[in-house]
Amino acid sequence: MHPRKKDVSEIAEDGIQLIDKKGHLRFIRADKIVSARLVVPVDELKEILSGKVEQLYHIGDSKEPRQIADAIWEGTVVGRMI
Repeated sequence: MHPRKKDVSEIAEDGIQLIDKKGHLRFIRADKIVSARLVVPVDELKEILSGKVEQLYHIGDSKEPRQIADAIWEGTVVGRMI
């Protein structure tokens, strides 16, 4: 396996251990760790509401996981349309 720029090797009580792109270990002390690695769209609400509401817009990470700026842009575009 080729590590990404920084890949997680361990999450401990007092921080997180990363592997950099050269394979070196680096430990970062932290009180809390938030994982944001989910790359699967969650669109159950779209499926539930499809055909039940007059207007339904599929935007943001429920459409396709990306950067937050993409979701903000899509929300702005749809908000201006309606």
